[in-house]
Amino acid sequence: MAEDNAISQHVVSTYLKQTGHHVDIASNGHIAWKMLQTTQYDLLLTDIHMPELSGLELIEKIRMQTNQHITIVVLSAYATENLRQQCLQAGANIFFSKPLRLDKLKQALSIVTSH
Repeated sequence: MAEDNAISQHVVSTYLKQTGHHVDIASNGHIAWKMLQTTQYDLLLTDIHMPELSGLELIEKIRMQTNQHITIVVLSAYATENLRQQCLQAGANIFFSKPLRLDKLKQALSIVTSH
């Protein structure tokens, strides 16, 4: 999970851990990028607005510079249709607006884990 907001980190990671998932947290996109260099992940939850390397820049780097088959879920407090389209065009698989509804996350996780 790439998220700079401590409350969002806590809420989402707690939910993921309770549903049996392992969670690593990066507090900015640059740290997330470093983690992706050393660890293979199935799923990346990323905020779009982060310091050092935005979620959009992170998505672009992942899709252009790695061969990882990772599902990318974008979270944004400033969800506009234009931003959603930018993220999907950059390579995100799913886009959610904040506050994140845990039922929507559960549905997305069920799709990811069924593949």
